Amino acid sequence: MCTTKVRIGLAGFGTVGEAFFELIQNKQKFEVVRVLVKDAGKTRCVLPSLLTTDVNEFFCARPQMVVEALSDTRVALKIAQATLREGNILLSANKDLIARHGPELRLLEQQYGGTLLYEAACGAAVPIVRCIDTYFRYEQRPALQAILNSTTNFVLDKQQREGLDFEVAVALAQKSGLAEANPSKDLSGVDAACKLAILLKHLYGIDTKPEELVFSGIENWNLPSWLFRRVRVLGSIFPKNQNEVAAFVLPTFFPAGSHWLGVHEAQNVFEIHGGSGEQHVLRGSGAGGRATASALLNDLNAAYSGWRYVYPATGSSHRLTNKVELEGLLVYDDWEKVPDDFFATVTGRYSGDDFHYMEGRFTLEHLANSKWWKEPGIFLAVRGAMPAPH
Repeated sequence: MCTTKVRIGLAGFGTVGEAFFELIQNKQKFEVVRVLVKDAGKTRCVLPSLLTTDVNEFFCARPQMVVEALSDTRVALKIAQATLREGNILLSANKDLIARHGPELRLLEQQYGGTLLYEAACGAAVPIVRCIDTYFRYEQRPALQAILNSTTNFVLDKQQREGLDFEVAVALAQKSGLAEANPSKDLSGVDAACKLAILLKHLYGIDTKPEELVFSGIENWNLPSWLFRRVRVLGSIFPKNQNEVAAFVLPTFFPAGSHWLGVHEAQNVFEIHGGSGEQHVLRGSGAGGRATASALLNDLNAAYSGWRYVYPATGSSHRLTNKVELEGLLVYDDWEKVPDDFFATVTGRYSGDDFHYMEGRFTLEHLANSKWWKEPGIFLAVRGAMPAPH
């Protein structure tokens, strides 16, 4: 009987890396042979002989699988390239890496026969990528709405239900291991845009960079309580027609009692609408070391059994478009900040001493070509219903 263990290289030993190291200790078929860190002198729950700060020394340990949990995308890319060029297995939790360098890494995967898996980069404990890649591979025109960033959902939830100030809620997220020391990628919407770009590839075969998507986060909000309590930040992907697809991450306003408003704490929720009208919901923990590490461990076992993504939508004729009309609302403190031609149709308005309010229909293209709507004193949200395809 063969007792040779699979050699694992762990790149990164922060919140996620350490949680993964703890989880893998009782998995007898795997052995961590090297751990790449920034500071080898820092006290950690790992043998000092396993630690290295040098990428070349990391690969001298001959890992067959590399688990990448780095915050530095530049170093992560170097690790990813070297792993796949050896025809080995790369498991990544780095959504910035996959969103920005996915096409290059998939090409290396094909050229050298390696395997690239990254469930942890998208849904943490929620297996959304694998679900799309398998169950929805034959769907022609699926649509998706999702709470993609559970850190911002945690912050909003603490403000809405417990009345915490924004800064206090962010600090609590950091203390709970849900947000980085610098949480700007979460709060600005960049993190969610990275995840949406990854899902867009699997749903429609479209390669795009996060900055090519329309997105915003939870910064600079100053809203009346009746409005603030009915908002979540959602990523949306839906077909405009047979060939064009719209995708964006925006604050979304829901009617009282919506199930989206019942998503509390650090939860991710993915709602997929199939072409025949059926609806599927996946929900689970979306942030924190344990949740992300569990996704890495699941990918490890999947890769060990020979599983890999099939990218069912690759080669499709779908293309991204911002030429779609959305229904939404705008809150602003000065009418001079709002372009006169923003709303194609105005369906309601209010003007008071503290804020002004308008609602109506506008085009996503208008947002893609401007940044005024992200400035302090302005809040823009779409209405919760997903537009029907033409």
